[in-house]
Amino acid sequence: MTHRTITVVFVVGLVVLGMTGIGVASATPAEDSSELSAGDAGDGVFLQEDPDNESDNETDDSLDDQADNETDDADDEDIADNDTEDSVNQTTATNVIVADQASNGSSIVVSSVDLPEGGFVTVYNTTMASPLGNSSFINGSQEIVNVTFDQPLTQNQTLAVLAFNDTNGNQQFDLGTDEVYVSGGQLAAATAMVNITGQNATNATNATNATNATNATNATNAMLANQSASANLSMVNQTSNGTSVMVNSANLSQGGFVAVYNTTLASPLGNSSFVNGSQQNVSVTLDQSLTQNQTLAAVAFNDTNGNQQFDLGTDRIYVSDEQPVTATAMVNVTEQNATNATNATNATNATNATAAANATNATNATNATNATNATNGTANVSMANQTSNGSSVVVNSTTLPEGGFVTVYNATLASPLGNSSFVNGSQQNVNVTLNQSLTQNQTLAAIAFNDTNGNQQFDLGTDEVYVSGGQLVATTAMVNVTNATGNASMANQSASANLSMVNQTSNGTSVMVNSANLSQGGFVAVYNATMASPLGNSSFVNGSQQNVSVTLDQSLTENQTLVAAAFNDTNGNQQFDLGTDQVYVSGGQPVTTTATVNVTSQNTTNASVAG
Repeated sequence: MTHRTITVVFVVGLVVLGMTGIGVASATPAEDSSELSAGDAGDGVFLQEDPDNESDNETDDSLDDQADNETDDADDEDIADNDTEDSVNQTTATNVIVADQASNGSSIVVSSVDLPEGGFVTVYNTTMASPLGNSSFINGSQEIVNVTFDQPLTQNQTLAVLAFNDTNGNQQFDLGTDEVYVSGGQLAAATAMVNITGQNATNATNATNATNATNATNATNAMLANQSASANLSMVNQTSNGTSVMVNSANLSQGGFVAVYNTTLASPLGNSSFVNGSQQNVSVTLDQSLTQNQTLAAVAFNDTNGNQQFDLGTDRIYVSDEQPVTATAMVNVTEQNATNATNATNATNATNATAAANATNATNATNATNATNATNGTANVSMANQTSNGSSVVVNSTTLPEGGFVTVYNATLASPLGNSSFVNGSQQNVNVTLNQSLTQNQTLAAIAFNDTNGNQQFDLGTDEVYVSGGQLVATTAMVNVTNATGNASMANQSASANLSMVNQTSNGTSVMVNSANLSQGGFVAVYNATMASPLGNSSFVNGSQQNVSVTLDQSLTENQTLVAAAFNDTNGNQQFDLGTDQVYVSGGQPVTTTATVNVTSQNTTNASVAG
């Protein structure tokens, strides 16, 4: 007899789930990670049935055999595994066991359930479109839980059994209100093969594209189309303006989609565009904006019909180790009126820290593709503090391997104050005449631009910045104006900031800055490589935040390098004010980072990138 087991434990009111593969054994949940990987080679993306189980599935004693198969060894494993969780309450261990079985199509039997806080077992097919049926209220432990389907099944297929909490306490299952149990960043779920005993039973297109599922006579086991397929997802706690969320990595060996749900699993909140294999930072735009801080679940789907469009009710989930491939994360909404959504998965707040650190650490490697250092040399600019009559400034030295310009901004980066004439290679003491004379002592930023169109004239909106090491080639200096009327210096020279942003895929409506640390709070503004004007900006960042989403004012249509710049909230109104709020400076340079953004529209083109 083949069994699926899920083990759920509560730690300070948290539900902790683990699942085994074939056979009855205990499993501890993944620790400190929101990532559900696809398991060892041979596990497959979707459930692989053992043909030798065919006779077991056809016996009348299938359910009675379960108790015999639950060996003392398995019990010992349960104790040993649970002991690894220091704060686990041993009395709250939760088990859900469901076996492969034969059914007349009207119901399925879940062998045993233990839900310490009570709840329900709900059954889905592998499209996860809507529940096929749910149990009555389970108050603690129960053997042989029968789940009657809303409509009889006529196809042999894999079904998914999910454990739900009775969130509103009314002992009735309420789709859209009651929330799934989550542990270790995964949904509490198990799967089983159900063979229909009617003469007219056919084979469902089981969790992979079942081109071989047309033989109804010998369809006890629905095998995988491609057993070598694999999938995993990673998603970290993040801050969002509510319009989109970021899945940090998606590895779908046969391609597919990432769909995002709230913890009721009532229906998807949104889905990614087609993911062709592996992608970092997959942006999922939500159909309706979030207004509450809440835990969201990302689910990996195969492109079952091969049309590269997500089709709810047709495309089927990836499955590994008899469990849907999922990841969860806490999403904090940055609107002032955001509230906290109740959810059964407070545990997810602590499980994603490791993945967040990995995303930040990946910045140096992934940003290497953006570097615009010419192969003949590295661009650099140096500028010293100086006194000026306000009409011009001097950049002490400039090296532009491919030629270009030095452009000067004030600390708001709103628009250039002036630019040099064409610099061909290296030049000392480059004079930059300002369009309007300065009247205040202030910090200025000098930024190196490539002559992108080759006309030896500086063209704002066309010529693109030089980038090195993932940052703009830029420097800053204090300019004291003779007969100045006052000071317009940086907000606070003791303030510190840093940004991290990795190469990513986006539908073009938003981009993700992986981390922003702004000691005095502020904003992240995103520019294209021309730095002409911001494409969009984050909401107010109060200190440090992971995964800061920046919605763009106009959607991108080209793959290109974008620049993120850290701004102080200079006037303290928690609104980004271009021309007032000033850029953070560290080590004499504006605090910036860059990344390549690939747009997933079929009509995208590649924008030129400086360097």
